[in-house]
Amino acid sequence: MITEGKHIYSNKPDFDIPTANLLRWVEGSFVETASVFLHALLPTLNETQYVQEFVAELERTLRAMEIPLCVGREYSDIYTEGADRQRTVDFYFYPVEQGALRKSLFSVEAKRLPAPGGKGRAKEYVLGAGGGIERFKRENHGKGLFNCGMLAFVEKQDFAYWYSTINSWIVAASASASESWTPEECLSGLTVNTAWAKSMSIVKRELSDLNLIHFWINVQK
Repeated sequence: MITEGKHIYSNKPDFDIPTANLLRWVEGSFVETASVFLHALLPTLNETQYVQEFVAELERTLRAMEIPLCVGREYSDIYTEGADRQRTVDFYFYPVEQGALRKSLFSVEAKRLPAPGGKGRAKEYVLGAGGGIERFKRENHGKGLFNCGMLAFVEKQDFAYWYSTINSWIVAASASASESWTPEECLSGLTVNTAWAKSMSIVKRELSDLNLIHFWINVQK
């Protein structure tokens, strides 16, 4: 069962699902979805279209695996005190229990690798105007949560290349006096499969750190 708070405005998740279960369900559903998603993947999709197709298949996976979570797209956090309601994260998991708050339990930002649009957006997975990890770092996404995710659709190069490259961007940012990054925020524990890869990182935030799961799918034909 999902436990609701007495009011909706809280900086802590309103649920009693053990964190280990939540993370196991999210990771398991991603792994199961990846192969089916790739099998039916249409060519030349943009980021929004990738997310649309992945989330549609992910929803089927959650039902097939009898995981007590729902998934939705374009989440605006109207529940957490101090959250920016004008910002939306690409998709999110929320309680399956009817009548429970639809507050995000786990929010996910999606990116293409490499980022489209040339050098100005090259580091967008990490930082910049549309920076994925940076949005979590600034709590534009995931405010009040302690576990969230990044999903990447890899269109060029291999997983090892992006693991090394993204970490080099974080190390470079940590060397800048104008940035608030540290080398401890580099990705770690890369696990590679033919179709997908997974790693972890810690995002340093002002009030609390965030555990970020990075799940990448190879969409190259």
